[in-house]
Amino acid sequence: MKALHSIRLALSTFSRLPVGKPAWDKDGMAYVLCAFPLIGIVLGAAAALWMLACAALNLGAIAFAAGVVVLNLLITGGIHLDGFADVSDALASCAPPEEKRKIMKDPRAGAFAVIGVSGYLIAFFAALTLWPLNEKGAATLALIFVLSRVFSGTISLALPSSASEGLLHTFREGANQRALAILLSELVPCAALFVFLCGWAGTGALAAALLCAAGVRRMSVRQFGGMSGDLSGYFLCIGELAMIAAVVIINKAVSL
Repeated sequence: MKALHSIRLALSTFSRLPVGKPAWDKDGMAYVLCAFPLIGIVLGAAAALWMLACAALNLGAIAFAAGVVVLNLLITGGIHLDGFADVSDALASCAPPEEKRKIMKDPRAGAFAVIGVSGYLIAFFAALTLWPLNEKGAATLALIFVLSRVFSGTISLALPSSASEGLLHTFREGANQRALAILLSELVPCAALFVFLCGWAGTGALAAALLCAAGVRRMSVRQFGGMSGDLSGYFLCIGELAMIAAVVIINKAVSL
């Protein structure tokens, strides 16, 4: 029952899926990030169904890419892009860490948030127009959606936090070493399956995600004094895009 409660909390927090409004309690919140990758499975399944529809109706790569972008926004509610926007605004301010944290809490979107999100969505869409529209492509994309969330949950718990409040602090407060161990136990088989399925493209994509994680780790400490929920969302966005781009580029290079 505790596991089911944590799953409902994760789905209600990080998606728009109709799971009701489960009560927030310490036991349930301790393992919310462990259930976070389940949303990646939902996204992967939705993308696969859309891929089948595009193939059946002969809609082509542009319609597929646009559909995946829209599905991503509909299912997640754009919660991670909100973090990406807040971090984009804060980084553009060139202010001290404390001031950057205040900027991230501001509910208003600044010019650099709009510019950053627009650029991100264009890049995400462009990469997906080059995605292979077959069974392997569907499985690979689903694994990327899962892996980006496993990575995000792992660094959210493993790296130092910048604040004593906020969504990430709430999850970290109830979490323990067991929660981190569960995330790592999810990461290893998912990464192994990804490499087995994609070969060098999978290896390159994992390397790209690790580079993004290292970059966010350094940035979180130097620019913000530690991790936050917005930075977790920022990492998920850039990590997901980096893995998709790496698979596309490496597959194109191998086929030349």
